[in-house]
Amino acid sequence: MDLIKFKERYPIFISRMKELGYHGGYIEKYERMVRLILCEGGEESISTYEQFYQHMVNNHKYSECTCYEYRNQIGRLKVFVEDGVFLGDTGKWSGFLQYKSYNHLSLDFKCLIDSYIDIERKRGKRSESSIAYIISHTSSFFYCIQQSGVITLAGIKNVQTVLQAFEKGQKRHGSYNVPKSISTVLQTCMHLYPNGECRRIWGMIPEFPRRTRLYDNLQPDENEKVAHALDEDGSNLTYRSKAIGKLAYYTGMRRIDIANLRFENINLEKDEIRLIQQKTGLEVCIPLRSVVGNAIYDYIVNERPKCDSDYIFIRAYSPFIKLSSAGVSNDLASIFKQAGIRQQKGRKKGVHLFRHAFASDLIAKDTPINVVSKLLGHSSISSLNPYLDADTEHLRECALSIARFTKISNAFMEPFYGSNKAIIQQFVDHCIKHGIWCSDYNRALRSFDNYCVTFYPDASSLSQDILNQWCKPFADESRKAYLKRTSVISNFVSYLSSTYATIVVMPKSDNVEKCKRSSLMKIFTSTGAELFKQFVCHRKTSGCWSDVYEINLRSFDLHCSTLYPEATALTQEMVDTWCSKRQSENQYSRGKRIAVVNSFLKYAYNRGLLNLEWNSIPTSGPGNKVIKEPHVFTDIELQNFFFACDNIQISHNGLIQSLMKLTIPVFFRLLFSSGMRTNEVRNLNVEDVDLKHGVINIHYTKGYIEHRVALHTTMKERLVEYNTAINKLMPDRKCFFPNYCDKYYSLTWMEYNFEKLWYKYNHSRTTVYHLRHHYATTNINSWPSHTDKFNRNLLYLIKSMGHSTVETTMYYYNFTPKLAEILKKKKKKTFNEIIPNRKQYFIDYE
Repeated sequence: MDLIKFKERYPIFISRMKELGYHGGYIEKYERMVRLILCEGGEESISTYEQFYQHMVNNHKYSECTCYEYRNQIGRLKVFVEDGVFLGDTGKWSGFLQYKSYNHLSLDFKCLIDSYIDIERKRGKRSESSIAYIISHTSSFFYCIQQSGVITLAGIKNVQTVLQAFEKGQKRHGSYNVPKSISTVLQTCMHLYPNGECRRIWGMIPEFPRRTRLYDNLQPDENEKVAHALDEDGSNLTYRSKAIGKLAYYTGMRRIDIANLRFENINLEKDEIRLIQQKTGLEVCIPLRSVVGNAIYDYIVNERPKCDSDYIFIRAYSPFIKLSSAGVSNDLASIFKQAGIRQQKGRKKGVHLFRHAFASDLIAKDTPINVVSKLLGHSSISSLNPYLDADTEHLRECALSIARFTKISNAFMEPFYGSNKAIIQQFVDHCIKHGIWCSDYNRALRSFDNYCVTFYPDASSLSQDILNQWCKPFADESRKAYLKRTSVISNFVSYLSSTYATIVVMPKSDNVEKCKRSSLMKIFTSTGAELFKQFVCHRKTSGCWSDVYEINLRSFDLHCSTLYPEATALTQEMVDTWCSKRQSENQYSRGKRIAVVNSFLKYAYNRGLLNLEWNSIPTSGPGNKVIKEPHVFTDIELQNFFFACDNIQISHNGLIQSLMKLTIPVFFRLLFSSGMRTNEVRNLNVEDVDLKHGVINIHYTKGYIEHRVALHTTMKERLVEYNTAINKLMPDRKCFFPNYCDKYYSLTWMEYNFEKLWYKYNHSRTTVYHLRHHYATTNINSWPSHTDKFNRNLLYLIKSMGHSTVETTMYYYNFTPKLAEILKKKKKKTFNEIIPNRKQYFIDYE
């Protein structure tokens, strides 16, 4: 810090402020700072403006607000003294004390970044702001690497050195854009490093999936408070705040466009606002409502400073220049404070909330989507996608009522049909009466009855031969299933003996061996072990790993080490023999098995580690597309199932049993009513469920596409009852459906309980996931055959189910014959009216 130069330059700075008409009190603050710098800045320990600021903070007890103000003043003085730039003219920040990783990088890392900047500027395809954005991410990454002791590109050899920069706790963890920026720099400069440094490091960079996050939109009660604050005459809001607030609230204009609004943009004769948007460069024409026009008029007449500027919104204090975007945000913050909402730290309270509310309100009123897009000034209709989640009332139309499954008095079991149906039914009644009836009994007796009908249709009674034949092990039957089945029939025979004194006896059980499974090694042992480890580490850091992937990759490793023990490298033959279709597989199961190997081969190929072909599985054409036929639920089956859920038998009143009795009836009804994926329901947190507004915000979901589900009124009431009851057992729980230690229930727990309760009174084969099929097909079949709202219904069903593509939802048309034919008659452009470019509208995930 050169005090001699400072003494020469600061009077010019103060004079400039006076010339521009800055307020006297504001000038006095800078004069006070000048005196402090001259008084205390001459100490030996202070050689920079930054050190002077730290000296002040350390030696004086300033508030956080004062420190912020002093930092701004010192920064502006520094920029003027050293660079001759008066920031009041530019409206920019000084950048004082802003941390820049680039300045601390080693020469080797700086050389890479400088080379990238030169290449991009010569190409001329990226703007300076885009280049700065990429450089910021890359500099931060290499500075993190440098802190571990590595200062050259050649020194980055260990993948852990790279991945530690992306671990949990690091800001770049989970970011889609940061790895992309770093990879862009490395790929662009790859030709400058013939020894492969850039290619090697690029291969170590994780690839986090792009996440579509839910927007923290205004709730209906918040909308009312905002509208009241804007209309209230006696409020503390300035005329400018009200004008800006109403402009944003009733037109949906962006912050920067409000700041740039000029008098020439307003046409009073046509009652319209016409401007060129800064973000898109497109012209937009917005109706000028009287409520907006009057607010702007009140501001101009009563409060706007008299000046020559043709901008509508001006700073309240001299110099009277155009209001900045930050100034618009400050006015919005005062509106939210006046309304008494969103004062918690971290809550959104910017202009975009009003833009979001404006769009959502139009969509909720069935305004044509192309009209909404034009009013918002979007360059593509696809930009409306985030606004649909806020239209909860249209989303709520997709929810299914559970009213008919609220109070179920009893279950209805389908009768038996064999010659022994009478005595089987008596045994069933006996079991139900004594509370021992369960799914194992139902399945075993149904199997026995079907066996008698199929193989002994003319038998008049139960014979020893029938019993002996049925008690033999079935083909591919496991030991556990065999013992369950024969145990039920053994009890049935005992009941017959005690009731009717029959001479039929239970045959001796056969010895069914346990299924032997090849045990997978805990470590990779094949010739590809090191590559497998690198791939697994990469995918785990990227958050794209699962138990299924783990099992299948270890199976491939076992395949390679067993059949090719002498191999020194992975070969195409190893891949082809593993990926070939097995006799027990269809295309779907085969695809799941080899998916991880294909991902590994693509990963290795893209990084120059292997050059092997992966096996692509055709998904279209005769015999290739797999359509799994779901079970079509009947009302009786659903009533039986929910009756079983409501009448769970517990052995004691411990915490585990009490939680299950409360959770299971609500858990499966929510799956039925909302169409949510099973993992989405299992992984719900308390904060995700808004019982006040009847909305569930889904964050843990397939494809990382967060979405919103609006609850049916009957389901909301049931969840409120459940939440009240569960809070008495676990008042501070994190999980909405907690187990005894406040963790999520497992997939195994869900599947086990569904099977146990479903087969207690039903016998048709189904899975819990078919409840989602039922949700989709019930919605589709409820749509009128010919309606103008056909496209709208489809769009909201897509959003409600969290699908990434139209085609995913179209899958359910295979099971709705009525609309399948209608759909064929509709032209392809019908859906293009909603989504002109599906590749832009939706994101395709691996």
